[in-house]
Amino acid sequence: MRQSPSVANEIDSVLVEASPSVAWMVGNRDPQDDCQARFSAPYALSLVLAGLDPETVPLPSAWLTDRHVRGWLPRVRIEGHSDFGRRKARVTATFRNGTKIEADQPLRNLQKSEVLDRLDQVALRHLGAGGNRLVEIVTGLNRQEDLSELGALLRSDGRQNCIV
Repeated sequence: MRQSPSVANEIDSVLVEASPSVAWMVGNRDPQDDCQARFSAPYALSLVLAGLDPETVPLPSAWLTDRHVRGWLPRVRIEGHSDFGRRKARVTATFRNGTKIEADQPLRNLQKSEVLDRLDQVALRHLGAGGNRLVEIVTGLNRQEDLSELGALLRSDGRQNCIV
């Protein structure tokens, strides 16, 4: 899709196969809020298929009701298979002409630098200048004796968002 974004128009359906526990955890096909969306593989794939970036932090709330994104949700299925380990998934895209493309690879954890980049983005967007201090505290948690400042920063936004 990176080479030819219009290929999404030819996709009929997408099947994600994973272990039963992973399928259960990420299988929500109808996320209703930002927290549910963060843990929904169908939603993330629908964003990709709609030409949006699921790595956007935070996800714009308008995407939850976007007609183009919502149009993809029924076409993305998650199935749990006991022969899949927790660290493996297979994604199969079926095209309108019956052709299938499959990607089968181990799942990976984010690298520390990727996690910190996401934290930077979220903290700055939600807390402005206070985001820099939040990042300092979090990256130095092993040296913190008092976490009251961390609690105050996390509460300062006032919204009930899921920040992951």
